[in-house]
Amino acid sequence: MIVKTLPFSFSSSYPEPDGRREALKLSETEFVTLSKSKGGEAGASEFTLEKYDNDLNSLFKVGLTAAEEEDYKELFFNGTDIILFSILHENMKQTSKLLAYGFDAKTGAKKWDKVLQEFKINNWVALKFKGAVRESFENCIGSSITKNFVTPLQYQFDIRFSKDRKKILTYIFDYSQQTLVASAKLWDDNLNQLQESKIPIDNNFINYGIYPNGKGDVFILNVDRLGRMVVIKYNLENKNSDLLDIQYTSTRREGLRLEFLNDDVIYVANTCTKDRRITGVMYSKLDFKTRLVEKINYHEISENMKQTMKLLRQGNKSLVGEETWRGYHITDFFSE
Repeated sequence: MIVKTLPFSFSSSYPEPDGRREALKLSETEFVTLSKSKGGEAGASEFTLEKYDNDLNSLFKVGLTAAEEEDYKELFFNGTDIILFSILHENMKQTSKLLAYGFDAKTGAKKWDKVLQEFKINNWVALKFKGAVRESFENCIGSSITKNFVTPLQYQFDIRFSKDRKKILTYIFDYSQQTLVASAKLWDDNLNQLQESKIPIDNNFINYGIYPNGKGDVFILNVDRLGRMVVIKYNLENKNSDLLDIQYTSTRREGLRLEFLNDDVIYVANTCTKDRRITGVMYSKLDFKTRLVEKINYHEISENMKQTMKLLRQGNKSLVGEETWRGYHITDFFSE
């Protein structure tokens, strides 16, 4: 049976540098989108928050304006309100603020706004063995963009959700200290603050994110410069920690992604590279209740796959040259 739907798109003639578009599921029958309707490299930008049903009928449409130094970051639905997280990077004041705006899920009317975190940006302290943060795809693009079009690295906040979406962790890295530290706050889904803490990143390690579970503990995902993977379970209240690690091999582990099976068991997926070329994909299962690394599975890029890729490239005139097997990333990783 062929069903005709209404024309639908939330693409923009004024895209963000990373090309992202925000869509959020509200229920089995409704979703919202946030799209940029006007704005360039300088000045304010205009956005449209729009709600649709399954038949793509528009249920509400709300216009929003972001100042030059404000960047909308992420949408979240807590069952009652649509929450828009935003970063205000006040470069002249050397201050970064994480904001939240609440909208009525039925009408789109703005109900409230709140400053979640405010952080003073001090001069960067560079030390050889200091902990670091893995460069994201967005930051790689943003490094060559006009100032203020994107949030500068030192002003960026990260937002992470627990598996049940009932706990929210927000944090910003302080690059001005002798050792790398994340200034973090834990919230419930109504943005009531539960905990506040400074989370250290050990020297010689590269951080791939800090993730909250449903109990309010956080999991710090690190890799050292030789490829050893370390996951630290950290209690924000009493500062107690526990760790599990996987030793390095002849390949480097990159592009790590963490997913929770439950509050104590996690999966970590990553690519394995040698001479900057991908050799395979690995995923590991770590159980912090039994304190065991239960599973390590490695899937090598086979010769058959390489030959298939070669044939596909030869049949595509827009691709020039041989496949380098560089620049591969894990875009999505799910655990059931």
